[in-house]
Amino acid sequence: LAGEFLGASLAEDCYFKGTLTSDGRNTGGIVGYIRNAGSTVNRCYCQAAVSGRMNTGGIGGLCGLGSGNVMEYSLVLAPSISGLTPTRRVMGDMSAALTLRENYATTTQLLEDQMPKPVVDDPDGQDGGTITSDQIITVMRNGGWPDTIWDYNSVQEGNGPKLLNNPEIG
Repeated sequence: LAGEFLGASLAEDCYFKGTLTSDGRNTGGIVGYIRNAGSTVNRCYCQAAVSGRMNTGGIGGLCGLGSGNVMEYSLVLAPSISGLTPTRRVMGDMSAALTLRENYATTTQLLEDQMPKPVVDDPDGQDGGTITSDQIITVMRNGGWPDTIWDYNSVQEGNGPKLLNNPEIG
């Protein structure tokens, strides 16, 4: 959705579906590079195969040195994520200035340098917690995804969550 957050930015209640392929670095399904302080990614999800070079992740590619950045309550429903070192399910690479909180993924195919990479199962870590598709609604409710914005029924039909007032084209 965003190539780069230059200053304090907010990505909230949004998603990306499809395929994301980049020949560059800092590739992420929601944001490629969080450069400076004060940015938040909240209640977003990526349901796209993500492929990049260095710093590849399902939600974000790289978070730089700015303090006060938060990535929380987001989902990675991507079929696969692949890239060069470092590649992770949620956030490819980051400084200590990023807080990761309650992020989850269904993605099981994680390739780093064209080799399967073991996942570190931690909702507050770079790979996020591992969930099944049956657990998506529970994670959404626990993360405060408003049912006035998100269509919970779309998840029950076997799809990823959809925004209520933004019908998909195609």
